[in-house]
Amino acid sequence: QDFSIEHCFRRHDGIYRWHLTQGVAQRDDAGAIGMWIGTSTDTEEQKRFTEALEQRVADRTHSLERSNLDLLQFAYVASHDMKEPLRKVQAFGNRLQTSAASKLDAREKDQLDRMISASSRMQSLIQDVLALSTLSEQNLSFEETDLNRVLSRIADDMEDIIREKRATLRVKPLPSLAAIPGQMHQLFQNLVSNALKFNDKPEPMVYVRALPLMLEVEKNFGVSVKTHVHLVVEDNGIGFAREYETQIFQLFKRLHGRTDYEGTGIGLAICKKIAENHLGHLYAESKVGEGTAFHLILPLKQ
Repeated sequence: QDFSIEHCFRRHDGIYRWHLTQGVAQRDDAGAIGMWIGTSTDTEEQKRFTEALEQRVADRTHSLERSNLDLLQFAYVASHDMKEPLRKVQAFGNRLQTSAASKLDAREKDQLDRMISASSRMQSLIQDVLALSTLSEQNLSFEETDLNRVLSRIADDMEDIIREKRATLRVKPLPSLAAIPGQMHQLFQNLVSNALKFNDKPEPMVYVRALPLMLEVEKNFGVSVKTHVHLVVEDNGIGFAREYETQIFQLFKRLHGRTDYEGTGIGLAICKKIAENHLGHLYAESKVGEGTAFHLILPLKQ
């Protein structure tokens, strides 16, 4: 067979240098090999350059990982320390709203309402930053996790908002897989919550199910139907333009400027990080006015 190998030759001065040796068989009409044509190229300089480049990339990657970890640790500490003073702002604001509401004119009452609303948004932001910072912990254990139970608990937790929005949460039978249960709960809760939040239909619908692993998905992500599952969380909400299908997973990326769609811009970044923690993939498909589908490709075992 034709061949291509990398190996070392000892030069006349005793120094070993890397070479790329290639050979191509020349065959007659019957297919018999009559001769070989080959080359041997000194690749020592390219080899050293590649090794140096790989080392620089490895060093740079390690530096970035260290910087990211330091940043997340700082975010955790800063957010944690902000919780108590913010709690006091909210507590005193709520007391003032109760005791002084009748004594305030319309402008003053509006200012107080804005302050309380802003403190609530800040609390949500702090909670999301804390959640994101904890996702980089290395010593989390995987265990067999029944996703049906995870979705059942989420449905219980969100019962009030589902009833208030007259929404329907449909969950078809889901598989069990090796996962970090708390992170799976956080992942699906974020996706279901988003589906309800960004929905202006009279009767919002959220549909969670497993799909057959299509050949295209297997090729795109290098996975197999024997080792991975394909899950989808689909809604009939407001959707978004196709060009944003990758941008939505960036930190603090918000596509909707309207005040009735509030959020911190961290939720989907958390979902993406959880998928990566499980050596999986998360991507979105959406159409404006028709809804969004979030696709999860997760391994059954770790």
